[in-house]
Amino acid sequence: MEDCEQIAKTNTSVVYSTKKSVIKVLTNIFRKPIYYRRMAIREISILKFCKHPNIIKLNTCHLNGGHICLTMPKMKSNLRM
Repeated sequence: MEDCEQIAKTNTSVVYSTKKSVIKVLTNIFRKPIYYRRMAIREISILKFCKHPNIIKLNTCHLNGGHICLTMPKMKSNLRM
């Protein structure tokens, strides 16, 4: 990956930040129980079809070696407390 930093990590994903975008990697999604795969498909579907100013746009989604990578534009605001 280009110049990026890890900004979040959960049980199912890792989020990286670049200069222009945010990349959410759903890690080893096919080795997890079916519930996690359904949840990932639901998230991708909502982000892909929802056009609302308060919901971030999904730029691309692709499969990379058993991981699903979602690329979204970087927000100008910071939600960290």
